[in-house]
Amino acid sequence: MKRKIKWSTSIFLIGYQIALIGLLISYFLLKGLPHWHFLIYIIVFHYLTMLGVTALYHRFYTHKSFTLNKVVELFLLFLSTLALQSSVLKWVGDHKMHHFYTDTDKDPYNIKEGFWYAHFFWMLRKLKHEAPETLTTDLRKNKLVVIQDKYYYPISFTLNIVVGLFFGLLYNDVLGAFTFLVLLRLFIGHHSTWGINSVAHYFGSKPNSKNESAVNNFWLAIVTLGEGYHNYHHTFPADYRNGTRWFHFDPTKWFIWILSKVKLAGKLKKFPNVEMKIVEPSSTKV
Repeated sequence: MKRKIKWSTSIFLIGYQIALIGLLISYFLLKGLPHWHFLIYIIVFHYLTMLGVTALYHRFYTHKSFTLNKVVELFLLFLSTLALQSSVLKWVGDHKMHHFYTDTDKDPYNIKEGFWYAHFFWMLRKLKHEAPETLTTDLRKNKLVVIQDKYYYPISFTLNIVVGLFFGLLYNDVLGAFTFLVLLRLFIGHHSTWGINSVAHYFGSKPNSKNESAVNNFWLAIVTLGEGYHNYHHTFPADYRNGTRWFHFDPTKWFIWILSKVKLAGKLKKFPNVEMKIVEPSSTKV
């Protein structure tokens, strides 16, 4: 059966990228290079918002790799919402399905459907198998998560508009602020995260499990704060680390470790002490 197109998602994801290309060309033709501060802000905002996704959405909410202070959770939730990568409940549900049904028809971003399907096109149509609510039952008891899910789009769009206006007025360059600090930063953040679904299942090494399609990719780890060590992650998903060696670039791991040292995080899980298993609810067909 042909899957229905998700028109609102498709229009936004395709539309903002087309708009970004047009705005970049217009800006360079009309104004030349942006203020050099904008380049610094792009990097800073990218890493901060990505930290919200990697530490909170991924390692805390999805895999329960550690416990977290409520104030820090709220701060990271603010950053991850600014990243515009969907609400916690949607993100976590899809990701749990990915782990439980990796490379099968029920995997939302099944790499066997093709590189570009896993990277981008899976988001443009309704999924064949939606994540059941039972996979996020625990999160539905979290008031912060429930509020974020209910008002996700008004909150996320408002936050990004505020960022654009604040820095636009600060530097007397609203066009530049929205082009570089909002749209270009979203573009980099989105494709970095999407690369975990595509690049990290396609180009790299498999030092931990040859049976996984997931691979380790150092270059992807740089732009995703350590998520590029994907072969290890698929082998031991509950581990709070993705990069386990001292030379592995995994700032998310370092951040969580530092939080634990100042008593803002605890119960850090490390293989071989614990492995996470997502159990399919027996009462739900997916």
